[in-house]
Amino acid sequence: MVFYIVGLGLADERDITVKGLDAVRGSQRVYLEAYTSLLLVPKEKLEEFYGKEVIVADREMVEMEADKILEGAGEADVSFLVVGDPFGATTHTDLELRARSAGIPVKVIHNASIMNAIGACGLQLYRFGEAISIVFFTDTWRPDSFYDRIAANRRAGLHTLCLLDIKVKEPSLECLARGKKVYEPPRFMSVNTAVEQLLEVEAKRGGGAYGPDTLAVGVARLGSDSQRIVAGTLAQLADVDFGAPLHSLVIAGDTHPIEDEYLAQFWAGSGGAGGSSDGAAAGGSSGGVVERAGGGGGGGGAAAATLPVLITMGLSHFVEKARWGLQRLGVPYVEEVHAPGFHGFAVRAAGGRRSVPCLRLPTPPTDADAGTLPGPRCLDGSTSILRWADEQAAAAASVEGRAPSPPLFPPGAEGAEVERLCTEFDRRLGPAVRRWAYSHLLYTPSIATAMTASPAPGVNVPTLEWLALRCGGWLLLRSLMQSGLHITPEGGAAGLQTIHHVFDDVADLLADGRRYLTGDRFTAADLTFAALAAPAVGQPYGTAPGLGPDMPPTMRAQVEALRGHPAGQFALRLWAAERDVVLRGPDGPVAGAAARY
Repeated sequence: MVFYIVGLGLADERDITVKGLDAVRGSQRVYLEAYTSLLLVPKEKLEEFYGKEVIVADREMVEMEADKILEGAGEADVSFLVVGDPFGATTHTDLELRARSAGIPVKVIHNASIMNAIGACGLQLYRFGEAISIVFFTDTWRPDSFYDRIAANRRAGLHTLCLLDIKVKEPSLECLARGKKVYEPPRFMSVNTAVEQLLEVEAKRGGGAYGPDTLAVGVARLGSDSQRIVAGTLAQLADVDFGAPLHSLVIAGDTHPIEDEYLAQFWAGSGGAGGSSDGAAAGGSSGGVVERAGGGGGGGGAAAATLPVLITMGLSHFVEKARWGLQRLGVPYVEEVHAPGFHGFAVRAAGGRRSVPCLRLPTPPTDADAGTLPGPRCLDGSTSILRWADEQAAAAASVEGRAPSPPLFPPGAEGAEVERLCTEFDRRLGPAVRRWAYSHLLYTPSIATAMTASPAPGVNVPTLEWLALRCGGWLLLRSLMQSGLHITPEGGAAGLQTIHHVFDDVADLLADGRRYLTGDRFTAADLTFAALAAPAVGQPYGTAPGLGPDMPPTMRAQVEALRGHPAGQFALRLWAAERDVVLRGPDGPVAGAAARY
């Protein structure tokens, strides 16, 4: 006969698979393992649904009396039920090996477990590193071996699933010392306790693996109708009431824009915080932005009304400059993308002039401790947005009682040089790159698609604008762009010449061996150059594909030459080293989650 190891899933008696239910109902004896995890319903519910008596197998029976469980399995079917998936704990592997060594056929029936269902929080499973366990601290035993694994995961940009301690039918150490076996009341570690212990270990070890401002996700009763998911900093999660067990915790590594968008609905303090993934699916994105990502989520919901709105259009390197600055400084925002030609109406409606990027600001807070600075209703231009983001980051640091991150616009003589370079790049490089690129791409079939594509998950061009551009409007827009932006072969050639002149100027600045344009730190000058040079060096951004298959051969040859230029190599290095950095303190970059769309 067969020894079945059956996964039960996460929540209640109905989570068992059809195959698992058939095995249980056909078994002579049915055991329920009840110490590595627990269902959220009593044993009697299982017995009623399965139509079988269920024997509870505690730690002592599984680890010390496994032969009793396997007894008779060679003559009749026996089922061993495991909450989650059978291979979620090493104990179950050992039980299978014992059965096979005894010549008993074994069949494993899988199910969902915390190891895969944790994807419900929006963090992608392939971006998880090694999982850890956190046990209850005692006065004399405070193990911290998990710290090194969290540190290793975060160095690799990976998330860490923290499995929290469960104490069921556990003898107390004091009674064991006296030779008695008295069991302690059941205990289940909460997210709050786990955060408290994690921060205690960080304070003791001091390695900077994580801290109070580290992004994390708390999960309670995953898979049940009452599941709760809350994203926030560790400090924020410490104050959240997650309710009844079971709880789990994820310490986030680097996050992808899709992860940021999904997490936004669960952000602590937002309208969607604490909701279930089912609720999110029914209602769509609730808006809001995950703090570590610095923004870029889709709009909508109550949270969006309190966030700045970045009005954009596809294929704009000036827009990418604004995104980069906002995300680097951790300033949350919502992006509102429009089709070319229509973006001007949205900008003017916001109080701006005509061009993007334009940042529409919410009503300034009246509370002096709100953590933002009052300002105009609308900010025009990428450099103005970077200056504002610098001010916002400094204000937030002041409210949080920490030293500010290194600014994009430093004070003194260096700041004056940064301002000069930004003005020069905005005035010469940006328009030249645009004119040169469009002279090649304006008649490329994929250009209309790129101009109406989504620059980020959940950020879409309005349907009417998309239809207008696709149904004849593109021909009119192309004609207007040719005349308004001087998009001609001669204009493209002149643009390329200007690009080379600016690249030569940048190479001259770097010739003395400096790491960045004004010295040893990254500033708005470096950001501006790298963002505006992106099309010229084939760097993908927004909806721009970079060195894609549709790039005309002449343009590709010019891009390859610019990539080989010292300034082109410098731009590519900045994209690789700096685009995914989010600053959260005076010591510079934190392993970042800024979006490279």
